Amino acid sequence: KALAAYYVLVSAEASSNLSRYDGFRYGVAAQSTHAVSGLTPLEQQYSATRTQGFGTEVVKRILCGTSVLSSDRFHSHYEAAA
Repeated sequence: KALAAYYVLVSAEASSNLSRYDGFRYGVAAQSTHAVSGLTPLEQQYSATRTQGFGTEVVKRILCGTSVLSSDRFHSHYEAAA
C-alpha cells in the first residue's frame, strides 16, 4: 500500500515540477521541425522541447502525474495517497 501511495505522489510531484521546462527560461531550447495542426507556435515550441528533452520514463511519470492531478481524479487518488 505504501508503494502505491509513493508512485502516486512522486508522479504528481514530477508532473508539477517539470511543467516549468518550456525551452524559454528552463530546459533545452529545441526548435520544432514540423508544424502540428491545431497547435499555436508557442505550443509547438513546448512540444518540441519536451519531446527532445525528456526520456520515456520521465514522460510516463508526467502523464501519470497529470492524470492524478486532474480535477476528476484528484480526490480519489492524490488525497487518498496523502
